[in-house]
Amino acid sequence: MISAVVYSAEYKRVSAYNLLQGSVAIWSAESGKRLYTIQIRKNPNGKVPNGPNVMSSSQDGNMLVVSSENNIYVIDVATGKVITTLANQSDKPYISPDGQRLALVSDSEIIITDIHGEEWKDASKWGIDMPKQLRLLRTDES
Repeated sequence: MISAVVYSAEYKRVSAYNLLQGSVAIWSAESGKRLYTIQIRKNPNGKVPNGPNVMSSSQDGNMLVVSSENNIYVIDVATGKVITTLANQSDKPYISPDGQRLALVSDSEIIITDIHGEEWKDASKWGIDMPKQLRLLRTDES
């Protein structure tokens, strides 16, 4: 079951997220040849996984961000490699137009961090206050 499709800049590549198989496939839009298949879910069982299941891309289409089973994956479209994994993260991820920042969206918060999630990992790992580079926006405040 395809749950999301994203085109790269100039429509050179097409990426699709198969929710039930737990994989992202990247094709050449020109030749139709499959370039990469990235297995996101560890044990796909043909059932819809828990948590948000979202895929978005940078404006230039060179980076994908996928959420599945409460994990977030950032994928380099040119290489088909996962460059960042944020574990135990149930927020919906969106990538900035320049491909350098992630917005992690929950019901009442938006956390903005760098594309590699280093700011997020450092703050959450040590249980410390968020660094200045990590922005927290609350949607439930006036």
